[in-house]
Amino acid sequence: MIEAIKKSMKGMILYTIIMLVVGIIFAVNPGTSINVMTGFIAVLAMLLGGYFVFDYIRTPRENKLLSFSLAFGIVLIGIGLFIFLKRDALINFITVLIGIVLIVKAIYKFQIALNIRKLSKGWKYNLLVALLTLTMGLVLVLYPDGSAHAFLRIVGIVIALGAIGELVETAYVMGTIKEATSEDKPKEIPFEEK
Repeated sequence: MIEAIKKSMKGMILYTIIMLVVGIIFAVNPGTSINVMTGFIAVLAMLLGGYFVFDYIRTPRENKLLSFSLAFGIVLIGIGLFIFLKRDALINFITVLIGIVLIVKAIYKFQIALNIRKLSKGWKYNLLVALLTLTMGLVLVLYPDGSAHAFLRIVGIVIALGAIGELVETAYVMGTIKEATSEDKPKEIPFEEK
């Protein structure tokens, strides 16, 4: 069992180091990170589109009547090409989408603050969080160009800090396991001949 835990911890350390590197890359160079991600999405869409077109071509004639593979494949290839040529369009779309989600969340938090206003003094905390979330959402919706880089930089910092915390926690757990296993080993008693 201890060996299984140690193996799992080693996998966790590798994953955490990868996340730390990703977080640092996002934080240090968000522009390149965004271009790489959008390029990957574009290529993936084109490859999927190509697969669906190929699937349509190899489908028997009697099954082609009800197949949507050709249309779906062409649409995916078109989306992939559009994203590849107009990467800013996808970045702006995702940024605005995140902004809209934050605005909806802020409205919900504002509603909670109003509902608990007479029940708890904590309603001011909910109101403050709602106003901050609303501000972030509006910034992302109204200024998607500049805010995407700042948003990705913040995400990178959060990922990196989380990975560092995970590494510290994993090191502590590994140390605890090492101590526990060393205490369980029988101690050698020196043998004296009489």
